Amino acid sequence: MKNGSLRIYPSDGVTAEELNVYLNSRYPWNTGEIPFTEVKNGNERYFEIKDVSGTVAFSW
Repeated sequence: MKNGSLRIYPSDGVTAEELNVYLNSRYPWNTGEIPFTEVKNGNERYFEIKDVSGTVAFSW
């Protein structure tokens, strides 16, 4: 990805505290953590990362 925006739509029970997002990380995927924003719009809820370049890995 280059200068893109990414939206993550997790299961309903996943909280922002449980979500981990890493940029250009290598195994074991625990370095390069990047900030994200939780967006709530009516019944829609997602986590968003803006202006990101590279490989993104996420988990919860």
